[in-house]
Amino acid sequence: MATLAIVFLVVLLLNLIPAFAPPTWMVMSWIGFNIDHGRPLLSWRRPVKSPDEIAHGRIGR
Repeated sequence: MATLAIVFLVVLLLNLIPAFAPPTWMVMSWIGFNIDHGRPLLSWRRPVKSPDEIAHGRIGR
């Protein structure tokens, strides 16, 4: 009977963990703000050509 009670408590605790854990997006945001990722490629470089430039024929400029 004691083994059954222990198994019940373990299963109950494992099922309650997601209810009290922070949401995944919050954890990922915290990691993203607190870890230096260096200099991402798109943060310092302009896109090659915008769709507007391509549509108006300004491809080579």
